[in-house]
Amino acid sequence: MTNTVSAGVTVPARAVVYDSVGIHHQTLKVESGNSNYLPGALVIQGTNDDDLSLCGANGGALAIGFLGYEGTAKKYQPDAVTDYYATDDQADVINGPGIILAALIATGNNIPKGTLLVAAANGTLTAASAAAPPTGSTPMTSTGAQATNGGCLPTEGLPVAKLYESVNTSGTVRALVMSLI
Repeated sequence: MTNTVSAGVTVPARAVVYDSVGIHHQTLKVESGNSNYLPGALVIQGTNDDDLSLCGANGGALAIGFLGYEGTAKKYQPDAVTDYYATDDQADVINGPGIILAALIATGNNIPKGTLLVAAANGTLTAASAAAPPTGSTPMTSTGAQATNGGCLPTEGLPVAKLYESVNTSGTVRALVMSLI
């Protein structure tokens, strides 16, 4: 993480939340825990209202928050923020616009500070790209279904966070982001 020193911030070692002004908490059950259910992962509602699942690519509009750590009951809290939640753990899910937290950034990204982030695979985030109108030389003349791509939204779905520090990832890393949800 290249900007950690110059930005004057560091990723918390035993926490997910860096700045909690405006934070909301809810406790939900991990539907099927595995090595991807790490604190800081982006999550969606699971099968039932009290369940959670990992958010996948293009799923930002469905995201309900990020897996927390320090707000989880000790009985269910992983030993460290680098350990994963197990199936049926009652995990803290946090959200709130403007909160700063350590989220998971997908492998293979070199992203500058201030970039909008969208959902990637397995609860991770990646850089949003600019929306582009459809291209081609054949005009669309259909009166049926029309293209839904347009406006200023990224083609990968709604942005869920803004990067608070620059990152260069060779593997999934925790990085500070500002939540937009």
